[in-house]
Parts: sequence; structure tokens; C-alpha cells
Amino acid sequence: QPVLMTHGSDDERISITYGKRNYNKLASTDKQFYEVHGANHNNLSAAGGKPYFDTILTFLKRQWKIKNNIL
Repeated sequence: QPVLMTHGSDDERISITYGKRNYNKLASTDKQFYEVHGANHNNLSAAGGKPYFDTILTFLKRQWKIKNNIL
């Protein structure tokens, strides 16, 4: 199962270390971790801006292509 995990580097609710540890424990071989530098728990999209949204769109487009045998 594909997984895209995004996490803010300054998240005070869930530490970046804990987020990365959980990511590394995922069994999926189709996974991506995207760290948003300077973001906290509630402002990923605002802090991440266009690169954040581009990462999500690229991941989704790739999954769509895989599902539809376009790759």
C-alpha cells in the first residue's frame, strides 16, 4: 500500500523523530517521507507552500499511473 507521510520539523505534538521512526517501521515498499522545514503540527500547507503541494500531486499522479499501468 503506498504511503506519503508529511511532517513538520518543528511539530511539538508529534516529534519529527517519532514521525520518522513510525515511517521507517511501515511495511510498505512504496513510501515517501516529506519533511516540511519550519512547520509545526497545524501549518504544513502554509509553511510548505508550493513544494509541499507539488510533492503531494506528484505522489498522487505516480500512484494513478501505477494503478492504470501507464508507467
